[in-house]
Amino acid sequence: MTVYRKMVCKDGVEGSHHGVLNPRNLRQIKNHQAKTKAEKSLGKDDIYILIQLAYHVEGFVGEITVYPDLVTVFALPELIHTFQELIQNNTTSPVCLVYDTTFNLGDFYVSPLVFRHVLFEESPWIPLAFLIHDRKLQKCHNRLFEFIADKIPVLKCKNIPFITDREPALTKAVLLYFPNMTVLHCWNHIRRDFKEELRKQGAESSEMTVETDVTMKWIIDKFLNLYDPYSGITNNPSESINSVLKRDNDGVTHVPGCQAFVVKGNNDKNYCVSLNPESCQCPSSSTCYHILAVKTFIGLPIDETKREVNLRTLSKRSLKRSDKKSGRKKPRANDLDPDIVPAPDSIIKLGTSTTAPKTPKSKKKLRFQDKELPAKKRKLQYIEEPDSPDRDRWVGTLKNEHKQKILENKDLCSDIMQTVQNILRQQFPDINGMQPTTNAPVWNENENRWRNEIPLSQVTTPAAQIHHTGRHHWVTSINLNGQINILDSQSKGTLTPSLEIQLTSLYGNACAFFPVRIPQIQQQNNNHDCGVYAIANLTQFCFGGYDGTQEIQYNDRYMRDHLIYCLERQQFVPFPRVQTKATKKNRKKSRTATIACDCLCGKPNSIEAMVGCDGLHGTCTSWRHKSCANISTLHSHEDWYCTPHREKV
Repeated sequence: MTVYRKMVCKDGVEGSHHGVLNPRNLRQIKNHQAKTKAEKSLGKDDIYILIQLAYHVEGFVGEITVYPDLVTVFALPELIHTFQELIQNNTTSPVCLVYDTTFNLGDFYVSPLVFRHVLFEESPWIPLAFLIHDRKLQKCHNRLFEFIADKIPVLKCKNIPFITDREPALTKAVLLYFPNMTVLHCWNHIRRDFKEELRKQGAESSEMTVETDVTMKWIIDKFLNLYDPYSGITNNPSESINSVLKRDNDGVTHVPGCQAFVVKGNNDKNYCVSLNPESCQCPSSSTCYHILAVKTFIGLPIDETKREVNLRTLSKRSLKRSDKKSGRKKPRANDLDPDIVPAPDSIIKLGTSTTAPKTPKSKKKLRFQDKELPAKKRKLQYIEEPDSPDRDRWVGTLKNEHKQKILENKDLCSDIMQTVQNILRQQFPDINGMQPTTNAPVWNENENRWRNEIPLSQVTTPAAQIHHTGRHHWVTSINLNGQINILDSQSKGTLTPSLEIQLTSLYGNACAFFPVRIPQIQQQNNNHDCGVYAIANLTQFCFGGYDGTQEIQYNDRYMRDHLIYCLERQQFVPFPRVQTKATKKNRKKSRTATIACDCLCGKPNSIEAMVGCDGLHGTCTSWRHKSCANISTLHSHEDWYCTPHREKV
């Protein structure tokens, strides 16, 4: 509308040319903008472009689901790491999350998850993740919160205010993955619904104003420094993110000396683009968006001779009329979860009687010793001996099937890992650890917590241990001079809850924060060599004190044959390596993960749900496991106080 008004009121246009040089109506402006936008777009198939960007923009696109409904999760790993460090600090102002769904960004919904960074002076609102979805169902929101719970496991035991509107699907999705969070509804939505209810009860306008103001002040004291006494608490921070979703990026630079262009991609990565012939340094096999950016930059037309399958158009045309967008700020008719009311007969417990079968008794006793079974007489020299249990034995307690598992490039089991540790423990008696790998914790679905019947015993440096992370993966932990290193051949820079519990049992000493370093080591090329790399790293540590910071490149072609050779000899030697030159580029980087142990028992927070002290208006920093606080039978929403504050209540 602003563009139309400026063009109509433009000076210097004669009256006879006014109907030619100026736009006729507002629709003509919109058509021109849509045409220009279509010419500068990367393509017409947005799902294809979305998947292509997921490969180019590493780490930004979390997951993509195309069928039956489009669900996409976006999140920057740097912001996730920043938020994870923020919630582990003790701040005077509470850290809160805001989540809301927008409607007017396209033929889809965009739901941004925003957090307040209270360590800055102005406490800015920063987007943590985005969800693009076709429907407003709970299962769509579950994908986002499942992703956040996997990336930030410590968030499950934090009591952080979560602000959203009064949509039931959002509230259920939050409480499903974060039961300890306090879900607060938007001030504007509560005020509007409260006025509507008073209007139905026949209240006058003067009474509605007074009762609304008094009611809104009841929850101001619940969280200090969170509610504003004038505007309350709203989900406006999440809605304001819509204005910054699309930004211009002037990241194209012409280099005349090289007859090429430099395009800045994600994380400030530069790609060299040449137009004659068309080539780019990115791994895309077809025309990438870097080449399209250069063509748009210099004004060249985009070749559209090759017709691509438009998956998005196909999905739109296949929708029913009730499933299509209505055009207003109103959800589709089928976007709400149906309320299932159970039948009356399914609630009442039927009192049907059951009878146990009885064994018939006979007065006549059965005597089997008098009966002889017919058998064919054979000479002893022709009787074949049954298969001996030692016939299938390979090495120690291992069988030939374990050897075949190694030769056929399959995942290694705990029997093989424990046999390796037993041999190395005999070779190097001065190195502690190498305890049974079966002592890892197991998740109990009924109790909703990790159970560890036989935990690992605490050891001193130097020590090493092979761990099962609980997610079909093997890693090696090293304790050298008090520094804990995790050697992971498929590293993602994070620790699983099962691994945190094992590390705390082995190396923890009742510390509130337990730092663990994760160096960047050689990564496996498949999904089944993690056990072989864990054994190779453990062997290298025993022989040369390898902790992951040195430059070591194994020859993965002979690693499994070398493992069989060492097992059959009952003695290990270092695995074969590839010769590499020691340069500055070969110096390994590392990440540091922190295991939080806020409870007095010394176990990590991830072992089960935690409760925080509600003393001092919820600002007390005391946290306990539910079992340690003896409130396992209570509901999670009931208040709990630590010993100093319990005496004051």
